[in-house]
Amino acid sequence: MKAWVLHDINDIRYEDTRIPTLKSGEVLVRVMAAGICGSDIPPHI
Repeated sequence: MKAWVLHDINDIRYEDTRIPTLKSGEVLVRVMAAGICGSDIPPHI
């Protein structure tokens, strides 16, 4: 599956990843949309 993977601060990559093996009580969620609030983005210095 494709996923955005956070490797480090300011290092996020769209990659092929394995579908995780789910344990009892877990679910796999397909995100259809996401947003970023302006306050989530640090101001430029």
